[in-house]
Amino acid sequence: GGSLGPPLTNLNQVWNKETLARFLDNPAVYVVQDTRLQALSRTYRTPMPQFVMDEKTRQALVEFLLEGPK
Repeated sequence: GGSLGPPLTNLNQVWNKETLARFLDNPAVYVVQDTRLQALSRTYRTPMPQFVMDEKTRQALVEFLLEGPK
């Protein structure tokens, strides 16, 4: 966390694999549908960019993010 975005800890408390994968696929579209993310977007003014990646890579990233710190 910092001035550009919230901390990436305890993500498994607010995300599951399916919703996080959908968000990472197209953050701007997902924010419009989620009131929690709308509130965060008012705090952190830099929008999450859309990263182009294949499904296998996206799923690996989701697993990594939800796993949390060791």
